Amino acid sequence: MPAELRDLCRRHTDLAIETLIDICRDRDAPPNARANAANLLLNRAWGKDPAAMPGEGGGEKREIVVRWLRDDDPKDKALNPPPAKS
Repeated sequence: MPAELRDLCRRHTDLAIETLIDICRDRDAPPNARANAANLLLNRAWGKDPAAMPGEGGGEKREIVVRWLRDDDPKDKALNPPPAKS
């Protein structure tokens, strides 16, 4: 990848992450789009599951729980503030 293209992409990292978060929060988005966005965020934050990668075995085990939050639950509202307006 040419350095200019890589630099352009890196300058838009925040926007890309915000977009993935918006997709995860969008209840009208198709479930597979929400799941894919969540998976991309988790993989970038925690790395891919070593057991799921060919040729890789074991390693540190982690449990990741994904839970869809409900707008009508006060506990969930506290954990999931609305996206920032741009």
